[in-house]
Amino acid sequence: MSELIAELSALVKAKLSQHIAESSLVEAASLIWIQELSLQVMQAVGRAVFDAWVSVLVAVPQQLGLLECPSCGQRRKLKMRPADPMHVDVLGLKVEVPKPYLECSHCAAPGLSVLKLLTGLSSGEASAQLKLLAAYCASKASYGKARQEMQIHHGQELERTKLRRMALEVEQEAMAWAEQQRRAALGRVEQEARRQGVEGLLLEGDGGKVRTGELVSCEPGDAGFGKTTPKRGLPRRKRPTAWREMITIDVRKPGADDPSALDVLVPAVAPPGERSRRMLAAASRSGLGDNTQMWGLGDMGSELASSFDDAFVGYRHQWSADWHHSQGYVEEAAKVVRTLDVEAWRRAMKDALWRRDRRWADELVAQAKRHRMKRLPSHLDKCPVAALKTYLSNNWRYFRFAQFKEAGLPTVSARAEAQVRDRTKDRYAVAGAWRLDNLEGKATLRAIVAEGSWETFRAHFLDKSRTDFERGLRQRIQQAVAQGRITDHQATKILGQENATTEVLEQAA
Repeated sequence: MSELIAELSALVKAKLSQHIAESSLVEAASLIWIQELSLQVMQAVGRAVFDAWVSVLVAVPQQLGLLECPSCGQRRKLKMRPADPMHVDVLGLKVEVPKPYLECSHCAAPGLSVLKLLTGLSSGEASAQLKLLAAYCASKASYGKARQEMQIHHGQELERTKLRRMALEVEQEAMAWAEQQRRAALGRVEQEARRQGVEGLLLEGDGGKVRTGELVSCEPGDAGFGKTTPKRGLPRRKRPTAWREMITIDVRKPGADDPSALDVLVPAVAPPGERSRRMLAAASRSGLGDNTQMWGLGDMGSELASSFDDAFVGYRHQWSADWHHSQGYVEEAAKVVRTLDVEAWRRAMKDALWRRDRRWADELVAQAKRHRMKRLPSHLDKCPVAALKTYLSNNWRYFRFAQFKEAGLPTVSARAEAQVRDRTKDRYAVAGAWRLDNLEGKATLRAIVAEGSWETFRAHFLDKSRTDFERGLRQRIQQAVAQGRITDHQATKILGQENATTEVLEQAA
């Protein structure tokens, strides 16, 4: 394949260099003109590839001895159906492919569709490239927006349901591929040999809420009770909303703009210890070694701090609470303080947290409690001053704001929060995406694109598709033998002719 591409590239370059040199300077200098030329060349090359493919398919039945009827042994006729070709639409290129089939006029043996037997394709079938493109477009927005992008920018008209099914298939494979990457990364960490890694890594984590829910029957009192759907006339159903958490893990070198590893998980379906496992795997993918200083940053929810401690036992590691969230508790407590200089108390409380002065912080909390308003507003479930005291008691050992600042590290996990929003926006508001078993696949695909691993995953998906095709070809051949469309000898010849296309191409030429 690589040699063929190199030869074609050299030929196209030589021909185009001559053509551009002979063109006028106005045309040669125009970006619009060169863009139109490149599109025409790509379409012409694509059609040439399909023409070569069709010529091989037409010559294959005779080359492989499929013309002999498996029932009576007489010669079958090869028909093409020129008035009813198959229309294949691949990446904006519309190609008509003939549908050769074999029919015996001497007996009642069933006919044989050569194209369906060898390729498994029927009109409207999606290729691996098309599935990847649909999933990539859908990873950036909703299915409806992805459908528009496929139609406008890539010339692909797909039904929304078909696009969703293709995207779900790619997303499930993305989850399997991501798990392979984790296992490989953990395998490097678990080796007994000492491993030299990068000097330091910053891990940020955050959790975001997404809606999930399964469709259930409407009950009396619901808006859709007793009504039916307009198309199929089925009883209307409702989707009770349940909120699930999606955790995003972002690992990068301190000061780096782009993450070197991203990971996600849904705690509702994750086994115990999965947070720590994925943190360690993400750090290993980023260059974790025995000499690496691990820094952790995030809010104190989602068990992130304790999971971070469990993940990096034996490594130098420190977790810091998010300064923005910590200030939030102080601001809420200040709203219910009365008969006191609130602004001075607020500044003093923040200074106590920043300097890690526990005695001063406890005194300020006690002072706020004495000067708290007598009756709290009805919308508050818990006293903000009591919430601040609980927050300090549970998380004081993680208040390392000044230490992180001195080390040149961020004190606010804005990047992790932005990553969570990017993992959970748009597409989770559509049907099918609300199902709990679909959440992580969608977020995983977005993480693969965001961390720059899309091309690696794309190559993996295409390679797996080739393996799946070989398996499907054997199944189709076995089914054709069972139905009496081909003989065992013909089946053996098809599977044994690995280089048969070389002879076919020579004959077609």
